[in-house]
Amino acid sequence: MEIGAAEQLLGNAVQAAKFMGRPAKLQEKWAALFGKLPECDFATDGSLRGCLWPEIEENNSHRHASNVVTNSDLDL
Repeated sequence: MEIGAAEQLLGNAVQAAKFMGRPAKLQEKWAALFGKLPECDFATDGSLRGCLWPEIEENNSHRHASNVVTNSDLDL
């Protein structure tokens, strides 16, 4: 979830900087940080992995609704 939250935050920061007419250098800074985020990972059954460390086994019986938030566009 943390990666998805960071994607939302940085994506919104870039959009806000553009909307507010902030310097291009600031927009580029946020976009560069966004580009450094790791991609989502999927388990062998095709489900979205909750953890990026491959040695940690998924526990799909222990999922939270907060994991779904990062899969949706919060463009309100």
